[in-house]
Amino acid sequence: MSTADKRQQAVKTYPVLSLSKRCKILGVSRSTIYYKPKGKSALNEVLMREIDNIYIEHFWRSIKYEKIYLNPPNGGVDLRNHVHEYITFYNTERRHTEIGKVPPDELYFKKKVAS
Repeated sequence: MSTADKRQQAVKTYPVLSLSKRCKILGVSRSTIYYKPKGKSALNEVLMREIDNIYIEHFWRSIKYEKIYLNPPNGGVDLRNHVHEYITFYNTERRHTEIGKVPPDELYFKKKVAS
């Protein structure tokens, strides 16, 4: 059920009850009834793109200095294999200081199991 449907149902159901009690009966939080998304602004799009670029540039710098420059590939297939090996290593074994010195897969699967 979409947020708009929940909002309409909360307003129509039990008209004598307060909005918070109606939401409790429906099993939705009161904030979802009032929340209306603003949409994307041009400034937010630029900011999100810049943040993405920081992480992508860091990743490509890492792969070049830690794998490709140390083990120059002998053609396209070899390069693809190097990139695949490094991405597997990067996600499963390499410790990342930004996320508490753990590999991304460890953190991702830990959260997935907890949810």
